Amino acid sequence: MLSRCRNKNAQFWSHYGGRGIKVCERWLSFENFLADMGEKPVDLSLDRTNNDGDYCPENCRWATDLEQHRNRSDNKYLEFNGEKKSVAEWADSIGMNRSTFTDRVGRRGWPIEKALTTPLQTSAELIAVVNQRRWGNKG
Repeated sequence: MLSRCRNKNAQFWSHYGGRGIKVCERWLSFENFLADMGEKPVDLSLDRTNNDGDYCPENCRWATDLEQHRNRSDNKYLEFNGEKKSVAEWADSIGMNRSTFTDRVGRRGWPIEKALTTPLQTSAELIAVVNQRRWGNKG
């Protein structure tokens, strides 16, 4: 945290200190950081809930890898029926593979409603479609 925000030679400084992310004065003392955040829980890491905000008690939590990945600044968010979720969260919410959902809304340009409500084809249906295109028959 300190290196990312304060050391211009740190590997990821440009993503943190280089874009204005700071560590609050209180956390320049490890004792204060420990008092505010407690010991690091097993399998969790420090995460900023607002990834454009600073490292401070109000903006930090211990998070799982999944929570961290879902809180990245480069995630794409979509809104449907008043709910805003990341592409991965929408896919998970309907039990769809993320790459399938991404293909639908990205490459194919489907509206989110169609991407969320169109059932997946079974393997047999996909084979039939391929055969129809290839040989012009239904088998």
